Amino acid sequence: MMRQAVLYSLVELVALGLNGVLYDQAARVLALRDAPSWSFLAVRLVTSNVVFVFWSYPLWRGVFRTPVPRTAG
Repeated sequence: MMRQAVLYSLVELVALGLNGVLYDQAARVLALRDAPSWSFLAVRLVTSNVVFVFWSYPLWRGVFRTPVPRTAG
């Protein structure tokens, strides 16, 4: 249980950083400073989902994988 908690925390800390960097880069490329307010939310939703699909979820599958018991024979 402790191993899972530590690994989950590490995955989420990196995900937090990735979310920030990806959002910042998207905001710069898309010049969100002058965009309507809803566009900030749309970019946040897209960048958060990208990080979840390509970083968090794949690593969570490894963190929470339970060992399959070996059968005799």
